Amino acid sequence: MDTKYLIFSSVTYALRAMTLLKRRGFDARLEKIKNISALGGCGYALAVKYNILDTAVEIINGEGLRIIDILDNK
Repeated sequence: MDTKYLIFSSVTYALRAMTLLKRRGFDARLEKIKNISALGGCGYALAVKYNILDTAVEIINGEGLRIIDILDNK
């Protein structure tokens, strides 16, 4: 798979993370994900290309946003 899904606990955190990435020129797409075991229900994810995954995680973590999980598929 060339897409990874960064899982967040709320749409607010996912939107903040997406804004951070887009400001730096990276593409990210917001999606609602069902049945996230770490959350006990639905969550929100940013779909990012595999080749920017490490950079995206570094940017997001650097701003203090918590990524719940990273999935290969939704």
